[in-house]
Amino acid sequence: MKKINLPDIFHNKNFCLLLISQLCSNVAATIILFSVINIVFLEVGSSSVIALITILYYLPGTFLGILAGTVVDKVNKRRVFLISNLSQAIIALFFLAIRNQIFLAFPLVLFYSLFDELFNPAMGAVLPNVVKKENLGLANTFWFFAAQGSIILGSLISGLILSLTPNYQLVFPLVSLMLIGGVVAIILVPENFLNHKKTLKKAWEDFNPEEFLTDIRDSLFFLKNNKLVLFPILFLALIQTFIGAAISIAPVLAQALGVPITSASLSIVTPGIIGAIIGGAWTSQIIKKGQLRKKSLIINGLFCSGIALVLIFLASLSSLAPYLVWILLIGLGASFILTVIPAKTLIQEHSPFEIRGRVYGILNMLIALAGMLPLLLVASLVDLIGVKAVILITGLILIGLGVFFNKKQGLIFQKIEQS
Repeated sequence: MKKINLPDIFHNKNFCLLLISQLCSNVAATIILFSVINIVFLEVGSSSVIALITILYYLPGTFLGILAGTVVDKVNKRRVFLISNLSQAIIALFFLAIRNQIFLAFPLVLFYSLFDELFNPAMGAVLPNVVKKENLGLANTFWFFAAQGSIILGSLISGLILSLTPNYQLVFPLVSLMLIGGVVAIILVPENFLNHKKTLKKAWEDFNPEEFLTDIRDSLFFLKNNKLVLFPILFLALIQTFIGAAISIAPVLAQALGVPITSASLSIVTPGIIGAIIGGAWTSQIIKKGQLRKKSLIINGLFCSGIALVLIFLASLSSLAPYLVWILLIGLGASFILTVIPAKTLIQEHSPFEIRGRVYGILNMLIALAGMLPLLLVASLVDLIGVKAVILITGLILIGLGVFFNKKQGLIFQKIEQS
């Protein structure tokens, strides 16, 4: 049998352990979210509960991001991972009570999401410690695939359990076990990869409110004075708005193309993910070899994404629309990943470990806000002017952003000449 040659990064045990822990957390969260949405919707019969549950899930990130990031920078990160996962494992079991009290689902979703606000910045802070700088692009590519794959896998597991078993409550013990699996993976990562020298040994005893506020202020000043970190953070939040909008209009686009809504995932989401995999593999190699600067990758990615959307609009007018759009969505996925991976790599390369939790806390806060905006705006815009017009306008906006960033390179990228 021919030996399968895995990328070198998978020979890094600590990277694999972190990836397993992140997968357990992401898949568990997706299972919870999709399951609760379906269970509550079937019980209540109102589509508004979908938006409400989703907003409650994103809500903690909109106001806890920088606070949680500051805590993560000060305390033992292994304890952060353990407390977050074990607390969520317990909350997952509390979801068993919604069988008799369906509206308990709303506060439980909120509490479950609260602990993600500690877990995610801690993971973002630790990841660059376990891989070499030249492998950060590849690490971010697999991290992106894991995040998107978690959504697909989590929704699939949720759907199978809810549709194939008479007792939907099996979902919640499964999620609890999955989170405990993430705990085991983190325990196996050596302590020196998880913490820096300034970590407080007795965080709660040594807690100083004035120093805590000073840390928040210092992190904001750090971002203000470091465009090579501030720009990719703002840029990724902006990109998340487009990703959220794309997900929210996928069923409507499928319907406009004459594709059954039940096949929207296969027809709209799948080609985008295929494109992201192809683009991610290429982008990570470009970053590793230094063949193109990251700023060039970001600008080119914006141009290509905008052009792909304009072509999708034109293809949607054709009788061959379902086939042409499927192919173009592969190009769109590849173009978007071309912007995401370099931006994340810039953040990791230029954020000191001591404040990386705060940086990721701010990033998660902005991404949570960006993820909620499409829920509030895009649906109304689609109803007003139609999904095809929205796609065309979005494509023109992305092309315009590419032109803007290209002209403003001296201002935005003046300190990233070698990046």
